[in-house]
Amino acid sequence: MNAYSVSGSTFCNLGKLYLENVSIINSTALTYGGAIVNYGELVIVNSIFSLNKAKNGGVIANYNKLDIKSSSFTNNTCYINGSGGVIYNLEKGTVTMDNCSFADNKVDAEYITHKDMFGVRLGSGGAIYNRGNLYIYNSNFTCNKAFNCGGAIVSITDVKKTQS
Repeated sequence: MNAYSVSGSTFCNLGKLYLENVSIINSTALTYGGAIVNYGELVIVNSIFSLNKAKNGGVIANYNKLDIKSSSFTNNTCYINGSGGVIYNLEKGTVTMDNCSFADNKVDAEYITHKDMFGVRLGSGGAIYNRGNLYIYNSNFTCNKAFNCGGAIVSITDVKKTQS
């Protein structure tokens, strides 16, 4: 699948959405969630996300509950001084991931000194920008890049991780 939209170009979830064995490649959103904006409950299993982009959350902007299992995220991008090359998790959001891989994702921004309301410089979180709850299990982060903070992850809250 590929698509183009202002926000959540492939899916805008307001209820419950379960995605298994799905590939979303080359989707673009101008603002949030290059592939998905999640306001409900989203479960992703054994899926592939590649070459997606948005200002914030190159793949997913999460406002609620997101569970990801055995999925890969490669070459996704955040641009225009945004943050979160793959996932942009907001204050009330909870992301739980297990056995996932994040490789070669990036925040493609110029060096900027502007900060968000939490004091984090824009252009941060090559794979993940987190302001909510983040639980990481048995996952790998390889060659992710951010122009400012957190080549893999930038978080203003505690991150719970095991064997990553």
